[in-house]
Amino acid sequence: MNLYIRLLNGKPVDHPVFEYNLKDAYPNIDLDNLPEDWARFVRVSQPKLGPYEKAECQYEWEGDVVKDVWYIHEMSDVEKSQKIAQVKKNYIEDGGFENWVFDEEKCCHVPPVPYPDDGKAYEWVQNANKWVEIDDTPITLDIPPYPEDGNIYLLNEETNKWDLKTDDIP
Repeated sequence: MNLYIRLLNGKPVDHPVFEYNLKDAYPNIDLDNLPEDWARFVRVSQPKLGPYEKAECQYEWEGDVVKDVWYIHEMSDVEKSQKIAQVKKNYIEDGGFENWVFDEEKCCHVPPVPYPDDGKAYEWVQNANKWVEIDDTPITLDIPPYPEDGNIYLLNEETNKWDLKTDDIP
């Protein structure tokens, strides 16, 4: 969907709007020849941040469109300490495993045994102190097709057949 942004003295103001909202508000607007107080807008996804980075987004001209421009900043030592303290506090409050160790470089707790790197799915089993493979084999039920004669049926799990519902069956 196309986006547009309002301009004031050639500078972006407010937030981008969807094309259909712009057309609803200004039904006679020519999107191929925008008035000087509107410009096309291009949304740019926020870049992936490191654990001690923060992002700031500004709307800036790039050629004939306005875009999200992301500026990445390192956290101050105070912000970094606050984040570490909060992550550790949340880990305890959420019932984190006692034997996992806080990795300051990643700003998270890591298990005593690395996650297997073989492409399979695993879950941590604390009592065994290891990763256990998850059986992700889909469960298939061999249920016969529901009768389409207009009656109401219940599946009999013993016979794996549809039994006609009678008044004495709830």
